Amino acid sequence: MRHGTDLFAQTAVASLITLSACSGAPSHVADAASDAFALDDAADDIDAAVEPYDAGQWMPRPQVPWEPPFDVDPVAGWGDSVGSFCNDWVAYVDAASIVADDDGVRLLVSTGNEVCLGCGGTEDRWSQIVENDGAGWRVRFASEDLPGTTLATSMVGFDGGRLWLEGGDCPLSILEVGAATPTCIADPDYPVSYLHRVMPYGVAQAHAVSENPVAPVERVVRIDDRAYTELLAIMAPTQVIAADPTGVLGLRSGGAVGDVELFWSDYGGEFISLGEVFQYPAAHLESSSSVWVVHDRTRVSHYDGSAWRTTDTGVPLGAQFWIDGDDAYIAGETSLVRASSDGAFAVIASWDPDTSPRPPVIVGIDGSHLRHEVYLLLREPDFVNRVCGAAVVLVYDGARLRRF
Repeated sequence: MRHGTDLFAQTAVASLITLSACSGAPSHVADAASDAFALDDAADDIDAAVEPYDAGQWMPRPQVPWEPPFDVDPVAGWGDSVGSFCNDWVAYVDAASIVADDDGVRLLVSTGNEVCLGCGGTEDRWSQIVENDGAGWRVRFASEDLPGTTLATSMVGFDGGRLWLEGGDCPLSILEVGAATPTCIADPDYPVSYLHRVMPYGVAQAHAVSENPVAPVERVVRIDDRAYTELLAIMAPTQVIAADPTGVLGLRSGGAVGDVELFWSDYGGEFISLGEVFQYPAAHLESSSSVWVVHDRTRVSHYDGSAWRTTDTGVPLGAQFWIDGDDAYIAGETSLVRASSDGAFAVIASWDPDTSPRPPVIVGIDGSHLRHEVYLLLREPDFVNRVCGAAVVLVYDGARLRRF
């Protein structure tokens, strides 16, 4: 299964965590590759006092626990991993990136101390890839955003395969299984501002879209290990929103404002209409015989290769998908819904988006087909002095949501 390939009309693929920072990282977390990054410190007692940071520009760690606006199991943990994901830096979270498979869960996290902006220090950011295989959270890779450099802004992956990092000083990097650091595999023919929407489909393979901002054309590129091969060029107004080895899913604006028609191509160049027009759709390509579309705010439609089936959930839906067999888990900012290809659906969680301070929002979803579990990454839009920062990881096992 692909991970992180869900696209919302003209929005790029993956999610990310980006946080602002000032210089002067606490000494007890400066060596991020060491075991000092103890994310799973004994049990789930996140209310316990935490040693404050050193003096200077870094604030003492706050003591306010996370308060979910929806039902969450009070017992945290996952497998032998007890407690909850706890970031060693307390900081504002802009966004998030999560990749999961049957082996575990990985997060891309860039952190800093937003409170210290304007205090006269140098603005640094610290980026980490952390992972949990059921035994506890640990650092896989860490780096600092020094002046004149930028960090990766998104991460996608495939079951048991490499991680693909987009953005930063290198437009595309890979972190191989077992490797300690990413490797840049950028192609000079596809500069950083052009290459986006990386869609893995194999351990070492992916598709990407190269978009030239000065020409009305998109090019679908296959990346096989580290070799780039151009497969298809698409002229505006058709836009590629997903691709796999069998073909490309595209969209084209319809006659009315917001109307979008979906098209399919098997790389022959000709796009074949899938026969429906949707209002402001978000689409996910599972295969040529399984396409999921969220549209008209609360409706979800499934295409089985010959016909569409539409269900109105009554709940505002989002543009993030994870597919498990005949079921699609669809995450909006403040909702999680399971929809089935036969038209059935269930609202797993939904909460009010208009509270103050603003409630947490879902910024990433993935899952394990072996365990039939769904993993969610949430962030709080407002900095609210949480004990473990403003990023939260949840697991749904088919019966309950819990933090880990």
